[in-house]
Amino acid sequence: METNYILQWRLDESEGIRWFIRGIKPDGSFYGEVSYHNSTAPTRSWSTFVDGQLSPEDLSRCNAIFTEFSNSEFIKPEKIFGALSRWTKTISKPTHLFCYEQGTEAKNLKARRFLELHEIIQKYVSETEERMTQLSR
Repeated sequence: METNYILQWRLDESEGIRWFIRGIKPDGSFYGEVSYHNSTAPTRSWSTFVDGQLSPEDLSRCNAIFTEFSNSEFIKPEKIFGALSRWTKTISKPTHLFCYEQGTEAKNLKARRFLELHEIIQKYVSETEERMTQLSR
């Protein structure tokens, strides 16, 4: 059974771009949603489907990060801004691997590695992020 990874960004109620990448598959394909959350006027929030294919180099970098988090203890912080999880049988029962708390990267290697993962995926969803930002204006 293949393992898929979930990457979520901006899980708090703050305004801005959110991601829910529901599946990063072993072959490097991914799919999910990118949305713009308007915290003061929720009816002015937007969401769209995204999908893509990671380059072999980016997939290799992601797999290294996935392995690091898969082999470490899960600790849930107080304020979750981003999260990495994995699922095999069903997305409704993921295994949580890491929860990112904003501002912890200066002292936390795992937080820095999570931001590296964010940076990799952001390259593939940046055009969608830009469209969401323009719609919000």
